[in-house]
This record gives sequence, C-alpha cells and structure tokens, in this order.
Amino acid sequence: MSFQQAKKLAVVAFSKDSVSGVIFRRNKEILEPKVFVREQISDKDPSIAWKSVLKQMGRGKDCPLYLTGSLRDGVCFDVQLADLAPRFQKQALELELPRHLLTVSENMRFQFLPQGEPEGGFANLRVYAAPEKSFEHVAAMLTQGSSCADGFIYPALALAEGDPLFFAEEMDPERSFTDGMWGPGGADATMVCQWREKLEKEIGLNPNAGFELKDCLLHIIVARALFRNGDYAGLEILPDQLRPQRVRKQVRTTVVLAILLILSLVWSKGGSWKNNYLEMRSVSKDMQKLLRENADLKRKLKVKEKGQKELNRVLNLKVGEKELPGKLADLSSVLPENALVTSFRCHENGIDLQIQTAADQNQISTALRRLPYWKVGQLQQRRWGNSTSTMITLKLVPVEVKK
Repeated sequence: MSFQQAKKLAVVAFSKDSVSGVIFRRNKEILEPKVFVREQISDKDPSIAWKSVLKQMGRGKDCPLYLTGSLRDGVCFDVQLADLAPRFQKQALELELPRHLLTVSENMRFQFLPQGEPEGGFANLRVYAAPEKSFEHVAAMLTQGSSCADGFIYPALALAEGDPLFFAEEMDPERSFTDGMWGPGGADATMVCQWREKLEKEIGLNPNAGFELKDCLLHIIVARALFRNGDYAGLEILPDQLRPQRVRKQVRTTVVLAILLILSLVWSKGGSWKNNYLEMRSVSKDMQKLLRENADLKRKLKVKEKGQKELNRVLNLKVGEKELPGKLADLSSVLPENALVTSFRCHENGIDLQIQTAADQNQISTALRRLPYWKVGQLQQRRWGNSTSTMITLKLVPVEVKK
C-alpha cells in the first residue's frame, strides 16, 4: 500500500484492557479522524471487543488497516548504525539483537525506523523486536473479526524528534516517553495541549469530529508516521499469514496486467515485424534474382568474348594462295609414281604430308628440290620390318618463311 496515495487509513490500538479504532480521511495535507470506536476487553472472551470495534469502524476492503500496541516479550531500543539502505541495515540489526535482548528466539521479528537526520555517515534507529509467537493472540483476534492487517507499528517508532511528552497505555502503562528517553510516570495535564498545538502546525485537525484528542492521540501519531514512512521497508514485521489476501490479489493483478501489457506490445510490434519480414524476404528474392541474372550475363559475355576472339583470329588469318592448285599439281608431278599420299594438311606456314612409298628418302628429297617455292622443313622415314615400303612424314614450308 502506498500511503502517499491512500485517501483513508484505519488504525487499531490495543492494550490489555481495551481496543480502539479510528478511520482517517486524508485530503491534501489534512488528516481528519472520521470514526472513533472503543471497547473494553472482557476477560471471558477478548474477541468480542475486537469484533465490535472492527465492525463499527465500517472499514472497506480498500482501506488499509494498521495495528499499534505492545506485544508480549517485545523490546524497544535505540541503536546507531551506518547510513545504508534498509535491507543492509536489517542485516546489521540481526547481528545487533543479541547485544540488546536477553534471549533471541529462533523466529525473532523486528522493525525499525530512522530517528532524525543521519550525521557523519551514521543513522540513529529505533528498533522494536518481538518473537513471532507474540503475534498469535493478535492473529486470533483478527481471525475472529474476519479481518487481516496491512502492518504493525510500535507507538515509540511513530514518535519523531522534538515531539512533546507522550504516554499511552498501549505502549507502556507505567512509563512515558519524552525527549527521546523513557522515564517513569504517566501523562500530565499539559500533554494533550502541547500535542494539539504541534499537530495543528503539522496537519489539519477537525475540531468537530465528535471525540476528544486525548482519546485518539495515539492513532493520530501512528497515522502521521504511516503517511510519512508507510512505504519504508524497515517497518515490515507482520507474519505473512496476518497480511490480507488483497495484497496477494493486487500482486496477481499486477502480474496479469504486466503480461497483458507485454502481449499488447508484442501484438503492436507484430505487424511491423511481419511487414519487415515480408519486405526482407522480397528483397532477398530480388537479390537472388539479380545474382542469377548477373551470372547468366557473365556466361553470355564469356561466350561472346570467345566468339569475338575466334572472329578476330579468322580476320587475322592470311589470305590463302590463289596458285595453290597449280603448286599441288607440280608437287604431284615431281613425286615418284610409286608414292601414295595418305595424309595431307595445308596451313599458313606450309604443308604437312604423309607419303607411303617404296622409293628411297633421298629420292624423295631430290625430287622436292625441283620445286622453286617450297623447301623441305622436316622429313622423317619409318620402315616396318622387312617391308619394302616406308612411311615418310614430310613438312614443306614456303621459301619466304625462314625457320
């Protein structure tokens, strides 16, 4: 519960003899008591007074309920610790408890609240510690009244620096608290006047509320402390079983709303994610298409380049000889009659022939010398076994071409 935003607050104070409750309404800086109820506790059945007070207060489910009073075996003390975050101070106080308590039970619970401003890196804390079993009686009374409490605060923790003398039976029936110190005695005649003057300067009080300030002074002081420090983590002392289901429902509601918010964000972003995905896929397809087209163009370019090279090669070829048929006729006339041309290839640099003949190589070479425009570039002769014929490989080159 955020007490800075709460419009109403219920405070129930209890002692051995009575239980009383006040409903406060907050309007800006005005803290106005609206309902005051007090019942005497019966020795036969204490729950009757609790049920009556809780019922007459008419507290709604959304109105937080805080308890104040003195628990059995509870101890209040002041201590000075380093000015740290509440969770670190709580860890340090767990080590300090044996120094201030005669016995430290296994399930010791405690609450604390800073007193004044920190000085020199140290903070003055007022601590109230009590065994967890001390809440059993309070838990039973709340169960009888079909109620739960949002928290508990010991009256001395609600007192601030500079407050007047304060006495409350719910805090200690034999001692009073003044100037930050405990002392014997009870209330004096000026206590209520001093508190009225101080509270009128701090918060607004309704003089026509229908009940005396002395009856609800403790409740007002606790309400003042809660509206100032209600969210302070050090005040948490109640066992979980005493806390209302409303808090758990609010947590569940918060979780559900957070999930719905996340789903809403996902849904709102889903459309843009889908569009981005579709656009990305379209761009990817276009890129793959361009890569395929680029590869196809490269392949066609290579084919054209190859054709262009072939065309350039053809264009660079020398024009064939117009007198080649006559020259071939002259070649045929000089070859021996027993020569058979088995292979003939004509190219730019001459003529390659393979001749099968029984004539001698020298005879062939002598015959070819009669040709004025060709000369022998290469002549090889091979013979197969005892055969009379030979195979002559002959290369004729133009006379103009020099080897």
